[in-house]
Amino acid sequence: MHIEGITTNIPLHREIVRDADFISGKFNTGYLDKKMPIFNLHAVSSIADEEKKIALLTDMIKKIKEHKITTRS
Repeated sequence: MHIEGITTNIPLHREIVRDADFISGKFNTGYLDKKMPIFNLHAVSSIADEEKKIALLTDMIKKIKEHKITTRS
């Protein structure tokens, strides 16, 4: 996802959905007060890593389709 021209809170949402406490449902109204100091809201490198993975998977899917490779039996 790439949005230019406006500031978004997408990095915060990425951190929240990856947090173990959030995943396990162990959070309350004090969750953000507790977690904000440890969240990386300037996660440019992790976004770049995700984009690289997506590009690799996309390429792999294209090659599978081009070569008509069976992936399931």
